[in-house]
Amino acid sequence: MKINNYSSSRPGDLMKEQLISNLKNGFIVSCQALDGEPLFGSNLMASMAKAAEEGGAAAIRANGPMDIAAIKRVTSLPVIGLYKKKLPGLGCLHNSYAQGG
Repeated sequence: MKINNYSSSRPGDLMKEQLISNLKNGFIVSCQALDGEPLFGSNLMASMAKAAEEGGAAAIRANGPMDIAAIKRVTSLPVIGLYKKKLPGLGCLHNSYAQGG
């Protein structure tokens, strides 16, 4: 069951308006786990994202190119991507980027 309203066949402006509306009225699900955590792995993150989409998520927040690519293969939702890096003495730093549906 798919609850969100994304369609890749819509014209650009209409797609942007629909995206903004869905994000305003929806929720973003974080699907990320770092190496060493129980749910680490692109296949698991893709399964989590698919479940989130079926539950009505408006977008997915994910970490790293491998997870993002796996998620994009199984869902039509927009992905907000992070690239987290653990640096000695600084903890976990990240950069964000967005990738539309």
